[in-house]
Amino acid sequence: MDKKEFLNKVLFLARHSLEPEPLKGIIPCDRFTADDFYSYIGGSMPSSNLPIFENHCLACLFCAARLSQAGAPFIQEQEKEENELLLEKTMALLDRLEHQEKEDVAANTMHIVIEAVKNALHIIRTSGEILKPGFAMAVRGEQDESDQESAIQILQEFTQPDLSIQATIIGEEPERATLQVSLFDRAADAFMPDVEMHLIADSRVLQKEVSDEKGEAKFLIQIPGEYQINLLSGGRPLAWINVGIKIPATGHS
Repeated sequence: MDKKEFLNKVLFLARHSLEPEPLKGIIPCDRFTADDFYSYIGGSMPSSNLPIFENHCLACLFCAARLSQAGAPFIQEQEKEENELLLEKTMALLDRLEHQEKEDVAANTMHIVIEAVKNALHIIRTSGEILKPGFAMAVRGEQDESDQESAIQILQEFTQPDLSIQATIIGEEPERATLQVSLFDRAADAFMPDVEMHLIADSRVLQKEVSDEKGEAKFLIQIPGEYQINLLSGGRPLAWINVGIKIPATGHS
């Protein structure tokens, strides 16, 4: 056992086996000198003597009491150092949590709720800006490939990190749609390739994609359904996209 554990054990024996005055009423022992006790506490006792010393103190109440007296300051100092170390670790953790909270990408969430009637999709609510088909891509100097009447385009911008997310939802059939995600780094004025994206539903990853050189990735989603897409760059989260597509009670699928 380590020194602190041993001293705690000796201290326990001394406290529970002796009278209030530690050395009162027991047979004195001169097997070891005061220097021996302090050399043990200070760590200068030869390693060959340690087992003999420790075994004797566990068996001799007088020496256990003397060691407990000599070791009490050592234990207190050890506990003080451990408490200070624990406090430092706790403060460092709190600092990291506070820093993470300030830059929490969970706040970088795009919300989209859509109603589907046959092949027609209608926005109910969204946290982003609804765009006309082709608008956002044209601004970035590209031609939109999904210029369909059934397509819904939504753009949302974030500051930490400084990116734009464009979500395009296209009603393919009454029971399914294509969700295209396009990422743009506003600080670098460039699309964002190699961003990992996971399509999640019911706590399961249904599809994994990586954005191409245009910062795009496509997912097939079922109607109705509720989905999340998490965006990861270098293993670190960038943002979330929440998409819900429902069929109204009066609608027909």
